[in-house]
Amino acid sequence: MLCFIHTVFVSISTGSSGSALNRLYFPQGISIDEKSDTLYIADTGNLRIVRYFCNGTSEIVAGGTTCEYAKAEICYPTGLHFEAATNSVIMSDYTRNSVVRWIIGTSEWIRLAGNVSSTSGNTSADLYVSDTNNHRVQKFLRY
Repeated sequence: MLCFIHTVFVSISTGSSGSALNRLYFPQGISIDEKSDTLYIADTGNLRIVRYFCNGTSEIVAGGTTCEYAKAEICYPTGLHFEAATNSVIMSDYTRNSVVRWIIGTSEWIRLAGNVSSTSGNTSADLYVSDTNNHRVQKFLRY
């Protein structure tokens, strides 16, 4: 991986799927921590969020086991937003139809909203949620 100020060029996967950290399986979300040039990827098929550092190392920060209904697992993360203020990733949990927050370093998620399929954020910490099946986008204000 090559990192530049305000620009990240990534070559992570070899082009074939797998469960090793240098392989992705249906990635469907990406977010960048611009202060540290750290890249977060929702590795949807592998049920995990992986973070990649500029020095070429990587680690799983959320999920990565099975798709059950325990709070320690995520089921097909599709949208992704890194929130520096809380050191967490906010993602859509496709199977649960919800948006969850996973504080990095903890072992479970916190539900933020339900019945959604994609997330995004902004600098004022509001949460925008696209609710595909209901044909709408909702804005959730920080409380």
